[in-house]
Amino acid sequence: MKQELKKKHFRDPIHGYIEVPELELDVVNHCLFQRLRRIKQLGLAHYVFHGAEHTRFGHSLGTMYIANEILKVIPEINSDDDLCKKISLAALLHDIGHLPLSHTFEDCIRDVLRVDGHEEYTKAIIEKTSIKDILQKHGFSDNDVRDIVGFILGQHIKFPLGAQIIHSELDADRLDYLLRDSIFCGVKYGVYDLDRLLISLMPFNNKLVVAYKGFHAAEGFILARYHMYVQVYVHKTKCAFEIIAREVFRELLEKGLIEYPSPNSGNLEEELLDKDDIWLFSELRRIYRMPELDRWLKRLVEMLLFRRPLKMVKEEEVYFPVADPNVIRRFNRLEQLKDSMIVLQDFEKEGIQENEVFVDRPSVELKQKPYYLRRGDEREEVLPIFILDRSGNLVDAAEIKSSLIRDIVAKKLEIVRVYTFEEHLDKVRNIIEKRIYNE
Repeated sequence: MKQELKKKHFRDPIHGYIEVPELELDVVNHCLFQRLRRIKQLGLAHYVFHGAEHTRFGHSLGTMYIANEILKVIPEINSDDDLCKKISLAALLHDIGHLPLSHTFEDCIRDVLRVDGHEEYTKAIIEKTSIKDILQKHGFSDNDVRDIVGFILGQHIKFPLGAQIIHSELDADRLDYLLRDSIFCGVKYGVYDLDRLLISLMPFNNKLVVAYKGFHAAEGFILARYHMYVQVYVHKTKCAFEIIAREVFRELLEKGLIEYPSPNSGNLEEELLDKDDIWLFSELRRIYRMPELDRWLKRLVEMLLFRRPLKMVKEEEVYFPVADPNVIRRFNRLEQLKDSMIVLQDFEKEGIQENEVFVDRPSVELKQKPYYLRRGDEREEVLPIFILDRSGNLVDAAEIKSSLIRDIVAKKLEIVRVYTFEEHLDKVRNIIEKRIYNE
């Protein structure tokens, strides 16, 4: 790999100046990376939190910055410049495959395009487009490129510490987006002590752990993540717009009114260049003017274009595993509302179509996604956030007796919400009260 000469500093609102060396700068300047400037980090959250206009571009730079900060405390890795460079690039490129509106359409592409999430696009972009040419120009081999992808996907067993920096409960991705999302949404829920966490991280038995002095910082990080999910990521109005967006995107794909490339496309780079939020809303405006568009789809498109949310009819929240059995019963019946022929008959009598009622079930847990090391055909190793206690033993952060999160970390908040159009609100509510709560 050739010696790097030039570098640039990006002024970041979260981390201050972020140094971007020559190789990373070449990647940042690539058209597919610049596309991330036009993909909002939180999808449609700006319809609720108007400051949430930040993008995957800034978050990717921030993730790279934090990854490089973590590398400083891992002597097993930071003595290897080539390995550090691959981990830095993995952090920078981890979101390059995102669709318009970020995570909003993940289920749609699984169902319609048979693509298992944005990671498939990330892998294809790094391995098949001129991004790879940039890496090769700087001396990276095919194996090096596969290493970068492996770090992003959490599949790198040869360097488990590096994989944990990119893919773990305490990874650079989460450490950046909580602070970034909190600041841009104008809320305080996601603020935690990043500096304390960074100086408390250390390698121990091939694991990235937190020294005991940083226990409360780790605890604060976990609680911050929980509060951001409850207050921002699964906000009822944000979710209402995401329901509309998913319905619209799925319908447009199935009807052939829009096209989205497969990660296996032989012309992936050119086909992805304009697939951003601007493209999506331009297509929505074009489709909205089509005289032959059916009324239901036209209405959903109009709601997206002019910020007209669905109305929430009913919400149930259940904390598992100690929830009231009666609450669980109502919760499950509410989720399965449209499976009931009696309910559907009630809708029909009131002139309500089945597709005018929407059921959503977001969930929140402190251990949002327990991280793991994928071992090919072997069993995945699930790893919590470990604290190295004063006796030199590794302890799950959630199992420390003095922890504020100990009694709630094992619980999962399940939410079920029913939405409909404004004119049906009272009718649907009355049917739910009659069929769910009075029987």
